[in-house]
Formats: sequence, C-alpha cells, structure tokens
Amino acid sequence: MSDEVLSRAGIHQIAWQVRDDEANPEDAKKLIEQFIDHFDRRDPLPPELLRYVRDSFDAYLCGDRKTLDRAFGLKRKRGRPKADEFDQIAMAAEVLRSRLSGATHQHALSVASRICHRSESVIGEAWTAHQQNGLVQLRLERNHDRYPWSTEEIERLTEIFGAKGWFLTPE
Repeated sequence: MSDEVLSRAGIHQIAWQVRDDEANPEDAKKLIEQFIDHFDRRDPLPPELLRYVRDSFDAYLCGDRKTLDRAFGLKRKRGRPKADEFDQIAMAAEVLRSRLSGATHQHALSVASRICHRSESVIGEAWTAHQQNGLVQLRLERNHDRYPWSTEEIERLTEIFGAKGWFLTPE
C-alpha cells in the first residue's frame, strides 16, 4: 500500500480520468488504496472517493465498462492513448508554423511528426481538433504587437482558415 495521501482535488482529478477512460492504472490503484486506508482507520471517506466507487460500480452495472478492472480504471482500454490537450495544441501549432512558411499540409504533418515525436496520424488528429488553438498559440508566441503577421502569412492564414466561421483575417 502507498503512504501517499491524495488530496480531495487529487482524488477528483483521477476519478475524472477514470470516468473519461484516460486514467493511469497506477493512479486508479491509489484511489482504491485510499478507500481501503480510510475504511480501515474508520476515517470519514471523502465524498470524491465515494463518488468514484459509486460511478465505477455504475459503469460496470450499466454495461459501459465490461469488467470491474476497466470500471475502476485498473486496466487501460485498448488502442493508442490520447495525447493531452496541451500536447495536441502544440502539435497543431507546429503544423501551422510549417504551413505559414509555405509547406503543404502533408509536408507540415511530416515536419510536425519529427519535431513532436508522434505519428503523422496523431498529428493530423491534433490538427483537426485544435487548429484554432494552434493559431492562438502561435499568435501568443509571436507577441503580436511586436511581430505582426507578414502580408504573405496573412495570405496563407486566409487560404488555410478562410472557410472557417471563427476565422477573422488579421489586420
């Protein structure tokens, strides 16, 4: 058993990851250890911990998770784990950085793949999901007041994002 005591916020965070099927099994194991420790010491159980146990049993009983191991987050789902949102935004920003320097979309995926050490398909998924955030990231990196977009970059941005309802041409 672990000597680490999780805060209520830590319990909540891991429980949320279990519900989203993104938890590290070792972290999920810590929640169960916390439950046992609290119970054995007859300490009041934090509501977040009770909610985790309740939601895990519910996911199993409703058929959302086929095994208790999966319901409690002790076993990962099959397939490639998702990159976290910050990493995905950074990947999208790398794609856009290459596109702004004149690269084709496919070449930009390849460049970002080498820089981020992820497959092109993962980079492509990040681009699809976070291209707007990638644009914001690049704008923040540039300190827009000091380094505004060049005329060529504005043309490329318009070419890339012109059909998007959220895109406004930079001035």
